[in-house]
Amino acid sequence: MRKITIGKIPGKKELLEKLVAGAIPIKFCYPDEGGDKWDELRGNKKYFLGDREYKSLIRNLSKIKLSEPTNILHLGPGNGIEIPAICSAFDFKKHAYFGVDISQRMIENMICYHNLELANIKYSLFILADLESKGVLSEICNLAKKKQHQNNLLLITGQGVLCSNPLFLRYVAASLDKNDLAFITIEGDDLQRRKEILQTYNLREVENLLLVGLRRADIGNGNFLPTLFNEDIHQAEKYFETDSGEKILCLSSYKPSSDRQFEVTLRERGLQAEFIDYFPQSHTYATLCRRSENV
Repeated sequence: MRKITIGKIPGKKELLEKLVAGAIPIKFCYPDEGGDKWDELRGNKKYFLGDREYKSLIRNLSKIKLSEPTNILHLGPGNGIEIPAICSAFDFKKHAYFGVDISQRMIENMICYHNLELANIKYSLFILADLESKGVLSEICNLAKKKQHQNNLLLITGQGVLCSNPLFLRYVAASLDKNDLAFITIEGDDLQRRKEILQTYNLREVENLLLVGLRRADIGNGNFLPTLFNEDIHQAEKYFETDSGEKILCLSSYKPSSDRQFEVTLRERGLQAEFIDYFPQSHTYATLCRRSENV
């Protein structure tokens, strides 16, 4: 399997710069052993968030019609749990697959677990990259077109954490050409079920993953606080409190509160929704987007 690196993967220097502002973004947790911690989390049957977003993906993949050969750019594939569904939905004798992740270990785990499916893809390339760095996603999209086809489909599935960075969706919009598409699935907020939604982030496996970033920043003893919901910016937030009383934001995940709120956010970031589907039972959204004409 071919693998390349695009841009710089942030290290401890960048981590400590973020810590000055009182946060350790979860992207610093994923590399190396963090990839295995994520693997353990995805294996926990109580990780309902992943299951809900996966079902939203399954329900909507059939709505994506690709008449021309297309580059499928899978952003943040993790351990590859979505690979069987994606391979079932798209003809990879016709299309090309690009898996993009910040964690070398996650890419290795994905290839190990789904070697049979990946072996049947005519063209695949795995890219190690930080998608929250300006210009990186555009560079990846341009590379895909140079190597394979002239149309791109970005799969951004279950990426509430990425979408909590207000710049990320702007980078998505900037990376799309006229005929390109972005498919996004995300868990939403539901006031009646908010306790259930937030409880997912209190799982031991989630905290074990976040501890990887805390240790890399040389943070001492302390405890995780129960996950909160920030009403002002529509996101779940999980903090770690040190023994000295310092509170560090370790995880934030955007959760739209309605179709309308989600559509407004997409539009503000430069994306125009072809459709937005909401599944109340799993309180998840799915949308297919193009770049807005005024971008």
